[in-house]
Amino acid sequence: MTFADHGGFDLALDVTEELLSPALLGAVTLPNPPDRDLNDAEMDLRVHVVSISAASVDVLVGERVLVRGDYVAQITVVAARVGGFPVPIPPGLSVADVRGTFAVPLAVSVGTVGGGARGVVLAPAPGGGSATVDQNALFASPPVQLLLAMAYVAAGGAQGNGEMAYQQRRQDIAARVDGAVVQLVQGAQASITRTMVIAEPAGLTFGGVRTSARSLKVLASLLLAPGNPAAATAVTLRRNALGAPLDHVALVLNNGSLLSAVRAAVSAGLGIPPTFPPWAPGHPSVILASTPVPTPPGTIPTLPNGAPAATVSVEFLLAQVNAAGLLQVDIRIQAVAFQSLATVVATATATAPVVATVAGGALTVGLGTPAIAVTSDVQINPFLYVIAVLLGQFTLFAILATLDLFAGPFLTSLLTTALGGAALPLPPAVAIPLAGPFAALTALSTSGVEPGAPLRVVTLPGPFPIPLPLDRAQDVTARFA
Repeated sequence: MTFADHGGFDLALDVTEELLSPALLGAVTLPNPPDRDLNDAEMDLRVHVVSISAASVDVLVGERVLVRGDYVAQITVVAARVGGFPVPIPPGLSVADVRGTFAVPLAVSVGTVGGGARGVVLAPAPGGGSATVDQNALFASPPVQLLLAMAYVAAGGAQGNGEMAYQQRRQDIAARVDGAVVQLVQGAQASITRTMVIAEPAGLTFGGVRTSARSLKVLASLLLAPGNPAAATAVTLRRNALGAPLDHVALVLNNGSLLSAVRAAVSAGLGIPPTFPPWAPGHPSVILASTPVPTPPGTIPTLPNGAPAATVSVEFLLAQVNAAGLLQVDIRIQAVAFQSLATVVATATATAPVVATVAGGALTVGLGTPAIAVTSDVQINPFLYVIAVLLGQFTLFAILATLDLFAGPFLTSLLTTALGGAALPLPPAVAIPLAGPFAALTALSTSGVEPGAPLRVVTLPGPFPIPLPLDRAQDVTARFA
């Protein structure tokens, strides 16, 4: 993927309109608005909304959703007048049932509700809602037919201007009812309370949302500083030729976040700072300069004066998402004793897949079981043994023998422990609780292969700086249906 998929945030969670719609419908309640009176010289009408219910949700560009639904209303003819004189309306002919559809826009954003719970929130959006009236049903109702007939007769019927009066009254009633229904829908829209639709999971910080024509993207921070929501413009979800979704949820894990987690884990395993330096700038997880590694007391023999017989250092380390889409960590550690007369070099490569699962009511992303290959080479100059014997330093001789026998296994253990830390679930664990329509998700695939990912280049310091291509910044994408 590209920067546009996550905007620099650790995680981007894309959700289709089809999956989001039932979640939004379950969260949004449209209250029945107060009755509205329509009065003029010839009639008094009262519009009462019997019910108003949402039926579908459209996700729109601009961090908005459009809630569509149906309403049922009643129009009561409270009074009618002809030439200024009241005309009685029989009770059985005074009420008309009106039906139609409505659409109200709601703003979607990251915010809080209630006692401070944080997450993706819906709230009334600027701009009013709209509504349509079933005109055929309206004008076929007895009270409206009666009002039209009164206008027709009062204007002289067929011998006078009855037809013109009929049409004028019809247009007037249509305009008044349409306007009243729209105002009632807008009143219901304004009365909607702020509602949580996706709660912020523990360990994540939601930083913003983006909407496209048919999907919602939630951006979250885990380890990195918050990114730029406006830059997250890409749609990660896939659809077939007919527009049907191939996956309902796509979670993009930022390459920089994954490698930063590896840097923290390896630093903890080796006991070195996770800062820049010793880690080289320009890459989330690379060491290019010799970095001392502290060793616990007793793990390396000491000289008679109490000083350690050897020093251990990381000479090279690189974490990347490799060409196969696996997390790969390459490391070279060196132990040097007696001014390089004894040297132990160990190298290791650890690879692990990124695994996404849906189990126990949560969507979890972490690293699978690692494969770790370690090789070591112990080189001791024989001259060092000669010096030790000639000088009678049998203690020194014993220390050298110990290095010869155990330095390799010691470094192997050190590497395995350090890389084993990197192969644990990402710290902190990325787990998103699932509820409602999200609870039925199943994992489809997880891939870190991105041929179009940008090449990452680090410049080697020195009198003649050398640009060094290291890896591609391949993000990891997990898909769910």
